[in-house]
Amino acid sequence: MKDETGELAEAIRSGDRRALARAITLVESARPD
Repeated sequence: MKDETGELAEAIRSGDRRALARAITLVESARPD
């Protein structure tokens, strides 16, 4: 998971909008609403 998170962060920094959407989804799905 850690490697995947780092790859996702790198993709976001490089401007990948789909990576940003995946990151938002991961954060929202991890919230204990």
